[in-house]
Amino acid sequence: MNQMQPTAAKIARRARSAFSRRTLQAATIAGVMALTVGTAGASFASTGHQIRPNGYSPTEECLNWSGTIKYFPALTKTSHNVTAVLNATLSNCNFDGTGQTFSGTVFGDLTGTATKTAATISGNVAVTWPQDANLDPTIAHISVSTSSDTYSFNGTISAGAGTGNELWGSYDSIGQVKGGGGTTENILGSAPFGIFENLG
Repeated sequence: MNQMQPTAAKIARRARSAFSRRTLQAATIAGVMALTVGTAGASFASTGHQIRPNGYSPTEECLNWSGTIKYFPALTKTSHNVTAVLNATLSNCNFDGTGQTFSGTVFGDLTGTATKTAATISGNVAVTWPQDANLDPTIAHISVSTSSDTYSFNGTISAGAGTGNELWGSYDSIGQVKGGGGTTENILGSAPFGIFENLG
């Protein structure tokens, strides 16, 4: 297994620390909220390698993923500044088409603007791939935007597995719970979460 650079390790710790602080705050003021979607959600049509029209192809990708984004302050119909904490689980993953048994996790700390139906947010995410992927964690600064009710994200990987490549995916909002000054949005992947390289 490749060794992470010290900088990547520090970023990963900071991302996890930020997530932990915000989770503790949310749990204290709003109680524990959880979503377990697992692999019962949408299963994508192909588990193989797919070339994207613009020349990008996945290396490591997870076809199923789900979780929550916790927004503070609570979402309304009017756009306003927010802080958002992403927590997701990755499953049905493969590296260059070779399937993996275990699941992965994603932690992110993002800021920007959002409403109940759209978001323009960005920030750092730390991705821990499935154990049998034998990959270092991936650190990337992603930007999330909304189009036709689908939330899409992308960003260049700055450290760990896939450094220099792109981290891409998209998700749908499948429900929101308001409480304790914030909104917890349940999300379900609508396109694979993965590392994409430009094959020209």
